[in-house]
Formats: sequence, structure tokens, C-alpha cells
Amino acid sequence: MENSVFSNQYILAEKIFNALLTDDEARKHNNIISFCGDRGTGKTSCMMSFKSKCERDFNDCFFLKEIDPSFFDDTHNIIELVVGNLYSVLSSEAKKDEYDDSKRDNLVSQFNKVMIYLKYLAKPEDKEHYYDGLQELEALSVGLSLQDSIQKLFSIFLEYVGKKYLIIVIDDLDLNIQGAYIMSEHIRKYLTNDKCIIMLSVKVEQLIDAVQHYLENSQNVDGAEGHEMAVKYVTKLIPVSSRVNMPLLEDYCDNELEYIYTKADGESCTDEFHSVKEAVTHSIFWKTGYLFYNSLGRNSLIIPSSLRSLRQLLHLLYRMPLRDKEHPTEHKQNQKQFKQYFFYTWTQQLSAEYRHIAHKLISIESDLAFNKAVVANLMTLDVLKNSNQFKFIADPSNYAYNVSLGDVMRILDYLNQDESDMQLQLFVFFVRSLYSIKMYEYYDFVTENIDANHYPEPANIEQAGEIYSSDAMFERTNKIQRLVNGRYFSFEADEVLPPKSIQGDENQQSRDCKLINGDILIAEIQSLGHDKDQIDDSYKDKFQMVEFFILTISRLANIKRKTDSWELKRNAFEPSYLMPFHSTVKNLVFDVLSPFYNVLNLKNTYNRFDEYFRQDDDVTIYDFAKQHDWSLLSKMINNNDRDYGNEMHEFLSDAVLRNAEVLNALSERIRASRFGSYSSQNKLCIKEFYSKIRKSGMRTYPRSKDDAPYQIQFMFLDTICDFLESCNQDAFEAIYGRQKEAEDAIAALFTANDYAQSTIINTLRKALPEIYKKISYQEWKQKFPDERNSRAHIIEVIEEIQRR
Repeated sequence: MENSVFSNQYILAEKIFNALLTDDEARKHNNIISFCGDRGTGKTSCMMSFKSKCERDFNDCFFLKEIDPSFFDDTHNIIELVVGNLYSVLSSEAKKDEYDDSKRDNLVSQFNKVMIYLKYLAKPEDKEHYYDGLQELEALSVGLSLQDSIQKLFSIFLEYVGKKYLIIVIDDLDLNIQGAYIMSEHIRKYLTNDKCIIMLSVKVEQLIDAVQHYLENSQNVDGAEGHEMAVKYVTKLIPVSSRVNMPLLEDYCDNELEYIYTKADGESCTDEFHSVKEAVTHSIFWKTGYLFYNSLGRNSLIIPSSLRSLRQLLHLLYRMPLRDKEHPTEHKQNQKQFKQYFFYTWTQQLSAEYRHIAHKLISIESDLAFNKAVVANLMTLDVLKNSNQFKFIADPSNYAYNVSLGDVMRILDYLNQDESDMQLQLFVFFVRSLYSIKMYEYYDFVTENIDANHYPEPANIEQAGEIYSSDAMFERTNKIQRLVNGRYFSFEADEVLPPKSIQGDENQQSRDCKLINGDILIAEIQSLGHDKDQIDDSYKDKFQMVEFFILTISRLANIKRKTDSWELKRNAFEPSYLMPFHSTVKNLVFDVLSPFYNVLNLKNTYNRFDEYFRQDDDVTIYDFAKQHDWSLLSKMINNNDRDYGNEMHEFLSDAVLRNAEVLNALSERIRASRFGSYSSQNKLCIKEFYSKIRKSGMRTYPRSKDDAPYQIQFMFLDTICDFLESCNQDAFEAIYGRQKEAEDAIAALFTANDYAQSTIINTLRKALPEIYKKISYQEWKQKFPDERNSRAHIIEVIEEIQRR
């Protein structure tokens, strides 16, 4: 008992039981000891184990066989089943020989009286089957004495069997929803006496619901009143002082766990874990490769909340062979079994609304369209339905491949803020976990065959048939890229790094997301392409400078007019993060977090600029960088501690984000770093930022039970940090420090001293639609309430909205 997960429950149950045995007066008013908990929490196991203990320890008690309320129906009630159980003792052959005949005759007579009185409990339409008129009048006259008759029956029966107390055991009182209230009433009216003690297991909330349902239908009360009445009724029937509540997950999740199992050869084995939560998450990883994390003070929501579900999940996992990529068929079968559990068993705890959306997401097959479909479904939730906060991301006119994983994670971060809504928390966890499963499987797909899947060759048109233009844009991208769609992180300018104040300029310049001098960068690449046979230290420095910006450029910005915005246009046809940069491009967007996407396919990332670098030979800028160990590319690829026998696999293992929880942890670290101290020098500011986020703060689990866990850290960032520490400041600023023309677009639109409200709004609607759509028309009117609004005020307001 001391080592049982129910040890505290057994101690409390024994105290309640002893109190009932020693207090005859209390038993007349309430003689119930209840084992309370949700489905699968072990209340039946706990109650039956306690009953067995009492049978050994208390010789004065007679224990009836447990009663299952699921067998109750319109013609058989709980009193009849109790009386029937008592009579089965009397009618057994062994009892006939053992007990005194005169006592037996007296007991039989009392059984007969009780059964006659029980007819009073029959439904009115059934009474004609049992009595003539006089019998019915007789039953009515004695019906109020049924409780006394039953108590007398118990007394005679106990005297007959030589015991003092009758113990009635009822399993799952609330399971029969339709009859739960009637059963409860029968217990309260007829089984509450000083001759018996009742043990019952019950989910209190479900019993309250059943009573409320009965009261609303029979007494015509509304929901609020019915609920209040039901709570009072159940509290009176099962006082809090007589309840033994089952342990919750948090009560035992940190307990050490031993899992004992038998191998196929019959050998008994034991696996020991530091805690229950470790047993679940580690076992999932060892069998499937999927990572789920427990954090300090919080368990992963993948851990079942009931003992029954915990046992079932561990049994499922232990039936699987250990993960072994040398046996891919077995490995994929493990993953398939776990996904079947997660998608269709784990999701049963979600409400119908969330479960419906979850199953819709499972059915989406397109990688490119997945993010947009997830966003569309998220926006149907009540918390987002009427919100304008994410309307740019959720705009139906957006092309699916321009809705990124970062966009989805931004919305999920917003939803996750409401920790009071457990259903919403479970749903957000499901969506994140679905992404984790996809990212891990796609990473596996890419790394299983690096040569074919990392930088895919274009499809053979003659063999594949018609190739659509949208397919052609993605023919060189791998599966992870097509899920991420350009960005792991979706943020606005100045949300990651503090802006820099420029002396003599009242505006501040962003440092995390900004336009850079693309024309200077391109000219540098062209020069390097011409001079690639004249490699000296100066050449190496210039080439590394170019590489840094290749790795940190997110996309091009299609700016044709001074008033055009350089913001990401998700409704533009082209995926700007993939498009090769042509000779007229100079509007390139620097994104301090873009390396996390760009490393997914370094060849693709570098060769966006190949048009400028390649001259008279066929050596691409990627191939050139790969051939020289002094390049940032070669240094990044080789700067890790992995050992897979393939340098690109080793690099991807270090660099690729492939778990949504790790991505979320990194996002939190980025947000926390925003308010740290940074150098006023731009290149050092960026270097300090990468140093802060190099470690995710999370670990993978050991590959086997004998290995040590591995801290997830992005060693490739060390190469970038070393470069930023030593690179030439002036050369860096020549490319990075552009005075952004597009930031003057607002000022160029409003050149007069003041404007009317309608003029301001109409100008915004036509010239800056991306900014205009950020808030509603009514909100714009509120921003400019005066008859005439000053130019300074107009620019200030619009820039504030632009930064949102």
C-alpha cells in the first residue's frame, strides 16, 4: 500500500470507512464513501482494491458483489438489484445447510414484504401488470414505509449471516446517464441507513450533468438554475468529506517509473525512468524519432492525463521495435502507429469544434498549401473570427506559397497567451505537434538521400507531363522548404533588434529587417566573378562579405515607384524569397533571422545571385564557395560536432529547425533578447544577437538509454559571428547602411502643411494599400479627427500603424 500510486487515497478511504463504522448516527444520514475521478483515473481499481483490503481486515462486515449500474433499465432499479444480491446469498445451497431454518423463514418473509412494497416504485403505467385494485391501494398505503422495510431486511439478513454491517459496492454510478438521478434518489431514500455502508465510484461532474438534465426536463427550470440545484443535490448526496479523489497527472508525473515487460523469448525485463513524464517522451523518441518536451513545472500535453491512457500508450510504444533507420520500413510503421494514436485517440479530449478542425488539418496533402489552409482554419475560431490583427496573413487572395510557417507560428503564439482556456491550449499543442511531425519527416526524407532530395533536379518534362509555372518555381526546392515557405519567424521591423538612432535624424533606422544597398552588393559580386582567378586576402574578405549578405537576404522588394511599400506582399504571384535576382534588382531585404530558412538549401540560396557571379565558365557562386575552405559556406558546413559520414547531412543536423517546440523556444529567446544591451555598431549588434540565440536552451533525448542527451545549438552561427567580429566596418556599412528610399514614401505622399480626413484616407487607400488594410476605416477616421490634420501628425500616425 505504501508504494502504490493510490497510497494517499487508501489512507483517506480507511479514515472515512472507520468513521462510518463507529458513528451509528452519522450512517443514518449519510453512509457513502465515494471514489471520485474522471474516466481512466483508476477509481474502480482503487475502490475494488480497498474493498479487498476491508474484506481481510473487517470481519464484522458482509460485502455484497459489486453492482454495475449500466445494467439498470426501465424495469430494474438499484433496490431490486441489491435485494436480488441478498437473496442469491440466501438461495445458495451452502447457505441453506449452514443457517438456522427459523431465521431463514423470517428472512424469506421479509424479502416477500420488501418485494411487494417495491411495486410502489414501478412506473404508473406498469402497475396494472402487478396488482389488482386492492393490492395497489395497499402498496400506496405502505409505500412510505419502504425505507423501514429495507432497513429491517438488512438487520434480519445480517443477523442471519452473523455480521454487523452490510457493504454495498456500486461501480460508475454516473455511467447510466438516463437513470443516474433515479438511482441516486433510490440510494438517498432507501439505502441510507445505519445497517449498511455504500462504496461507489463516480465522476462527480457527469453525475451533476445527469441530475441537471433530469431536473430541467422534469421541473421546467433553466440551465443556470438547473445546474445550481444539481450541484446542491450531489453535494448533499456525496458530501465533500466523504469523497476520495483520484490522483491527477501532476500528483504522480514526477514519480520514478519502472516498466516491466516480457520479451518475445520469454525473458522478463525492466526499464527504469526518472519520472513518468520522462518515460513517455523518451519512449516516443526512441520508437518514432518525434520530439515532445517537458518544461520546468509543466508537462508535455502528449502525456496522457489518466492512468488508463498512460498504460495504453506505453503498451503501444513497447510493442514497437526500437527506432533503427537501417530498417526504414519498421521505422515508418512505428511512426504510422503513433500518428494513428495521436490523430484519432489523443484528439478525443478536444471539444467537437477543435477536433473537427484537427481532422481537417490532418487531411491536407499539399505541402505548399498547408500553411494557408491552417491559417484559414485558425481564423474560424471565435477568438480570431472578428479580429483584424492577422488579416494580412489571412487574406484569401494571398498565394499559398507566400504564407509561411512563421506566419502560422505567430498566430499560434497569440492563441497560446490565453492559458485559462485548456481546450484552446490542447488545440494549439496539436497544431504545433502536427508541424513537428511534418518537419521531422521531411528532414528525414531530405537527409536519407542528400544527393537526390536536398537540391532536387528539375523534373523531366517529357516523363512528368505538363509542368505548371508554379511548379517550375519550386522545382529546385526540397520538402522542408515547401513547408516553411520562406520564413520560420514572422515579425515586424524592430521587434527583434532595437533600432539605431542617427545623429541629426529624428527617425530611427531598423536593424533587424531593412532594405540594403543591393546595387553595391551586386556590383561586388560581379567584380568577384571577374577576379576569381586572383584570390588574395582582400578577395577573401570581399567574398565573405558577399556571403554574409547572401545568407541574410530574405527576398527582393518589388519597388517601381517611390511611394511603393517594400513590405512583404503575400498576394503577389511570385515567391519573392525564391526568385533569382536579375540585373535591375537593387531593393533587397535584409532579415536578421533569414539564415534559418536560407540554410535549408544553401545551393538554392547562393545561386539566387549566380547571374552576377558566373562569367565565362560554368562555376556557380555556390560551387566556387564550396571549393574553398576559407569561404563562410565551407566553414559553416564543417563547423559542427556531428558524425554521419556526409558533411552536408552533418551540417543540416546542426542547422535545420525541425521541431515546432524548439522553434517556439527559440522565438521566446529572441523576444527575451530584444531588451538586452547591444552595441551601437551595427555589425557588432548583429553578432551579439546571434551569440545570444546560438543555443536554443533545449536538448534532444539520448539516442539510446545509454547515451547522453544533446543540447540543440546552432554552431553554424559561430562562423557568422566570427566574420562579423573581424570584418571591415566601412565595407559592411556600405551595403548594410542604406538610407531606405521606401521609408520616405509616406512623406512623399503628403507634402502640404495639412490635409482633410477624407483626403488622407483616400490617398492611403490608393497609394499604400498594405498600410491602409492594417486597421479598419472607422479606426482611420478616429486617427484623424480634426477638420485639418497637420503633415507631421499624419506621417507620425501612419508610420506608427506601419510598424504594427
